[in-house]
Amino acid sequence: MTAAVLVQGSVWERLRVRCAASRARIDIGQTFGANITKDQEPFALSHHLNRVAPPNNMTKADIAICWVSVHGGRYHALLHLRDRLRRQGIRCTVLLNCDAPLGLQLGVDLNPEQAAALVDDDIHIVSLSRMADALRETGARLCLFDAHAGPEVPLLIERVRRDMAAITVQTSSLLADYTCHGADYALVQHPISLWVALDYSREKTATRLAQAKAVFFSGNIFYEPLLNTWTSGLRTREQFQAKYALDPAKPTALWLPNREDGQDPDYGRIMERARAAGFNVVVKLHPWEYKQLRHGFDPYGQGMTSAKRWGARAMDECDSSWGLAFSDVGLMRGSSMGLELPFWRKPGIYLPYPGVHVPWYQLLLEMTRGVTEHLDSVDALEALLRDHWPLVYTDADYDRAKRFTMPRGAGGQGQPDSLDLHVRHLSAILQGRTDGAACTPAGSLSTLRRVFEAEIPPDFYHRLRLWRRFFHAARKFVGLRPKYRA
Repeated sequence: MTAAVLVQGSVWERLRVRCAASRARIDIGQTFGANITKDQEPFALSHHLNRVAPPNNMTKADIAICWVSVHGGRYHALLHLRDRLRRQGIRCTVLLNCDAPLGLQLGVDLNPEQAAALVDDDIHIVSLSRMADALRETGARLCLFDAHAGPEVPLLIERVRRDMAAITVQTSSLLADYTCHGADYALVQHPISLWVALDYSREKTATRLAQAKAVFFSGNIFYEPLLNTWTSGLRTREQFQAKYALDPAKPTALWLPNREDGQDPDYGRIMERARAAGFNVVVKLHPWEYKQLRHGFDPYGQGMTSAKRWGARAMDECDSSWGLAFSDVGLMRGSSMGLELPFWRKPGIYLPYPGVHVPWYQLLLEMTRGVTEHLDSVDALEALLRDHWPLVYTDADYDRAKRFTMPRGAGGQGQPDSLDLHVRHLSAILQGRTDGAACTPAGSLSTLRRVFEAEIPPDFYHRLRLWRRFFHAARKFVGLRPKYRA
């Protein structure tokens, strides 16, 4: 039981918790072996008050995958990675957070039968208060963590170092979102990920990447065309069409709104134009909308999903893989899903985006050029789908579109995918090798910059804030910025 729940009880319970909290704060640094910042204290305190025994059926592992930001979505990519590691003779177990709002909650995201089947497959649903003990129970030599923001992962990394003397690694789940929590090694999706962190978004933890023993470009396992066969009963296009009452004679458009789109009348107009062109339309909600509504939050203040508000049928699978597999085209405004569609060999259509992240939207248009159509108005959608369908691109087109999401030499026909790269890089780290690493920065930001700046198109710098553009123009003028490698 958490402190938050206890405080809602009797006066005596509140007093007991207050005393326990005071005692916990006295030795909280001792508990975690780290300096606890103000934003980390609630998690650390909750952990101290709620320590219970870890699962007693944990398999001993070489690698433990510990994921805090399960995000309501494509956690099954981690399970595919686990299986790929095992095929290489590397023992691996998976620990998934089950605490709200980021976790995979029992009774909300998983029913008891699904949870039991996962445990039988050595996939454990663990509360944050038990996570450090569960990691220690695995006996892993290497612990792999996510790279989302928040106080939990850095505290777990410190516990792993203190209690297990294990190697710590973080890996990407998004191209443009990497929060470095000081792990020994960093698996980063692509050179652009470093550019975004250091120059575009100016992520405050990005400079810590220079302290990593090695940085690898490993792709993104969450972009790969992997299906959730663990906790979903869907298997065929016919099952998908039957579940969502789709006309098998019509092509299917997958509308992928982001978190801002639910408030915009164009939400409904996009669906109307696609239906008028003779398409089925299915909505895949943004993962955060899925999580918020399933976990008791109301992002629009209307007690309903954005899909229900605009009269649409939304997928109730908690990940987008089945929609991507069995739809024919993706419709987007500000969504980054256009970066993933080439992995599924599916075309995309970007519609006008008036939101607050216009520079990022413009970068998305650049990065998806060649396999997506870019429209100037919602009204143009009907004519495009009616008069120019199907949108035909070749495998070579889709492979070229991965140039901004997969490192060189990967992602194409006959080349390693993101799972292969992760297995290769994690194996090397386990063996104490850094061959295959993009760099070993040894504390040098200049070394880190040299491995990504040649991969960034000059036009991308135009999307930076004015003073950052000036800074990079000066670096180019004095010869510090390397020439673009097309």
